[in-house]
Amino acid sequence: MSSRFARIFEGVALVAIAIAVLVGGRSLVLNLLHFRTVVAIGLLILGAVQVAALRRRVAFGGYELAIQATRDVAFLATIVLALLEVCKPTRWALGATIAAFEFGIVCELLARLPARA
Repeated sequence: MSSRFARIFEGVALVAIAIAVLVGGRSLVLNLLHFRTVVAIGLLILGAVQVAALRRRVAFGGYELAIQATRDVAFLATIVLALLEVCKPTRWALGATIAAFEFGIVCELLARLPARA
């Protein structure tokens, strides 16, 4: 498999994930509410991994740091909002979780675009 084909396939997969979350994200998060303790522990572990990734990315630097750090912060916000929804359901946290995840996916797609001089 060529490198270019792999990048195109990853981009198409990200678009498919974004559409799936946009259409079925609400029901997915509501189904997670049936297993509050397990989901809360999983989200805390995922949040710790995301914080470590963000710290590593900032320490590494690079020309794409801004968009990649924005993506990481969006995914961290998604985790925090999902944790809030699982621990204490609020009216606004469900939609905010989905919106933050969608923003993170868009940032990921933008980070994959080739940089121009």
